Amino acid sequence: MLTKQKDLLGRFVGVQEFLDCHDGVLGTINQSGARKALDDVVLQLDRRAVDQDAGFVTGKAEVSRERAHREGLRINHMRPIAAIAHASLENVGNLEAFALPDTRTGSSALVAAAARWPTRHRDTSRSSSTSGSRRTS
Repeated sequence: MLTKQKDLLGRFVGVQEFLDCHDGVLGTINQSGARKALDDVVLQLDRRAVDQDAGFVTGKAEVSRERAHREGLRINHMRPIAAIAHASLENVGNLEAFALPDTRTGSSALVAAAARWPTRHRDTSRSSSTSGSRRTS
């Protein structure tokens, strides 16, 4: 909830408290439709504030979880594959296909890069096995 909205909600609550404290003096105002409307507005704003706070906390947790998954993909899966590719295919010359994406790479781009690696590896493996099996006469 924005600061302006929080201030407004605080003012509405203040009006409610004033009306409750001076119930004897104000007569039937606290039983009027206007008071019921005020109470409804305060209740709705309070519920929205709670929902927004919960959404904010959930969103932060999701971002953190996504960051951890991204790092897990890079470190636990892509880094070993890149190391093996560089060690076993160093004379092929297509090693940039196995370059480890930058840590700032977004989730979608990282998953797309990881999905392309097996295809690139198969293509590179074929070309290296084909070139290795050629006979020179």
